[in-house]
Formats: sequence, C-alpha cells, structure tokens
Amino acid sequence: MSELATNAVEHARTDAMATVAGDGTRLHLAVRDGDTRYPRLTAPVSVRDGIPLDEQGRGLRLVHAVAAAWGAIPARGGKVVWATVSPASPCA
Repeated sequence: MSELATNAVEHARTDAMATVAGDGTRLHLAVRDGDTRYPRLTAPVSVRDGIPLDEQGRGLRLVHAVAAAWGAIPARGGKVVWATVSPASPCA
C-alpha cells in the first residue's frame, strides 16, 4: 500500500484516497487520485549486480513483483491504481 500511495503523492500531486479490503484469501489495495495519467512500468535505467540504482520507478516495479495482479482503471476526474496480494505473494 505504501508504494501505491507514494506514487499518488509523487506523480499525481492531487488529493488521494486509499482503501484496503480483504476476502479471506486476498488483500485488495487501491489508491484513487485526481490525475488521469496511468502509471507505467519502466525498466530500470541503471542496474548493478541485478539491483536497480535509479530513484524513480522502483515502487511500481516492487508492486509488480509482489502483487498477484495490479492495474489502473479510470475514475471520474482521475484513476484508481489497484493491487491484489495473495498468501502466495512474497510480502503477504
């Protein structure tokens, strides 16, 4: 959740609302912001020993690595970026 919220703060620069819900087997995370631009998963610019060195873009790559699924959907005046974390995910 912290990575999704940080992305909203750093990139959208609008009000944001975070929600968390669970269904007993998965945790559903979502952050709504007022920016219509969708997040983009980019490759690291600099890598040393397999570790990205660039400061930007690591949060979304982390979400991609640990979430069972993630994405973005349009919302009135912005978007919702969401992720689902299951027990099989490394951070659960």
